[in-house]
Amino acid sequence: EKHCCAWKVMACKEAICIDYLELDPENASFCDLFQLLWVRDCGKIGGYVRYGDRKEEQREFNYRWLIFISLFMQMCFILLKNPMAKAGYSVEMWLNTLSANGNLIQLSFNALKGMGTIVRPEESKFTSVLGYLDKRVDLDSKIGHNDSRYNSTLSLMASKLSYERDVFIRNVVQDRWKMEFLGSYNFWNEFQQQHATEAFLFHDTTSNPDLIVIAFRGTRPFDADAWCTDVDFSWLELKDIGKIHIGFMKALCLTKNYDIPKELEQGNDQPQLAYYGIREMLRELMRKHKKCKIIVTGHSLGGALAILFVSVLAIHGEAWILERIEGVYTFGQPRVGDEKFGKYMEEKLRVHDVKYLRYVYCNDMVPRMPFDDKTLLFKHYGTCIYFNSCYKGKVRMSTAPSPSPSPSPSLSLSLSLSPSLPPPLMSLFSWDIQIVAEEPNKNYLSILWFMPKMMNAVWELVRSFIIPYTRGPDYEEGWFLKMFRVVGLMIPGLSAHGPQDYDNLTRIGSLQKFD
Repeated sequence: EKHCCAWKVMACKEAICIDYLELDPENASFCDLFQLLWVRDCGKIGGYVRYGDRKEEQREFNYRWLIFISLFMQMCFILLKNPMAKAGYSVEMWLNTLSANGNLIQLSFNALKGMGTIVRPEESKFTSVLGYLDKRVDLDSKIGHNDSRYNSTLSLMASKLSYERDVFIRNVVQDRWKMEFLGSYNFWNEFQQQHATEAFLFHDTTSNPDLIVIAFRGTRPFDADAWCTDVDFSWLELKDIGKIHIGFMKALCLTKNYDIPKELEQGNDQPQLAYYGIREMLRELMRKHKKCKIIVTGHSLGGALAILFVSVLAIHGEAWILERIEGVYTFGQPRVGDEKFGKYMEEKLRVHDVKYLRYVYCNDMVPRMPFDDKTLLFKHYGTCIYFNSCYKGKVRMSTAPSPSPSPSPSLSLSLSLSPSLPPPLMSLFSWDIQIVAEEPNKNYLSILWFMPKMMNAVWELVRSFIIPYTRGPDYEEGWFLKMFRVVGLMIPGLSAHGPQDYDNLTRIGSLQKFD
């Protein structure tokens, strides 16, 4: 049921919107859209491009071209919303039915006998499409609580688990991980007028200190609304803070009046926005567990929501919560703001001693969007841990002083395949471990990088056949993932965004760990 909420708000003086750009594909037609390419003033072509006082940059062709691309993709996803949902349901039902019956031959025999097993979505065994890409749900028994990899591995497994349904998550957390399941939630998006932001919480009582983990769900492959959020290049500029990706903020906490109030008083019958709902849960949990630490994590869109959740805590001055956060771990996270916002957040993270680690695997296209260029001005910040396709790690430290742990001196030592390789190939196949300024090919689209990305996609497909022999049966890749690797040959960087490689790099990646 669609409805607007009458909220009482207490404004945060620091979070004052001074400018914005909002794209509204619902009010645009494809014919209207092409006017963007030759009409310089976007405000004259309809109500689907709205912006604040400063209009000069919207008049530039490069800017209007990116607005065109963003609107076009969003409109396509809106048109395909129902077909994508039906296709996703069919694919998941097929994968679960095939798995429940053993294989295709056995399924055929069972169907002929009228004895085929069908797994329904409400059952605990029902697995998502991403779950079939990487079927591992157990924590690595070789990585104990005293291992410096434990928190990053736990975060990745939680991020991966967030794509599953509530009953599946509950069973894994309670029965497989032996931890306390605190709840799985679907929060309200005021702009989409639907519940569209999912997250779950659990309590790791086996750690010392014990951990409260918040995992935001990323983009499901067949979720058109989530894809619209990803490709929305709209932004919101806050006074003295910088520009923030408005699509992610809508999913997290933005209200209809473009505000992120510090307090939002709601009735029991009103749907909750993600930030306010989770913050209230944390306050209660912290009062109950006096010494617990907090981890915030997510993959893809979930990673963006994770770091923005902490960002809004900083904007609101929630020092009590920030000082209890052990770290923010994101995997394949897109950019969330501009350089000014990055500097603002690096200082806040430093002051509150919050560790922020952003993991990037090889050619994953999502961390390279939205573009870091003179037009969009989106910038990553914090500590980037980049792994190539040999699962060898490189570290990019934040530009500002940060509490994020420094790599050990031995990270500057290198053991390279060949110093004569071109830079793109060196970044993909080198065994160097060193400090880098940014993940290679930071904007993804580059002619220079086309062939190296293709070669790397071929190597990843070959690796999928040999890795169980070099690393063990836990790293075996099924037929569905191999098919996904084949798709990666046509769209390099797409298959690199899947959870399998991020799972591998947290387990076997050869980066000397942090103190």
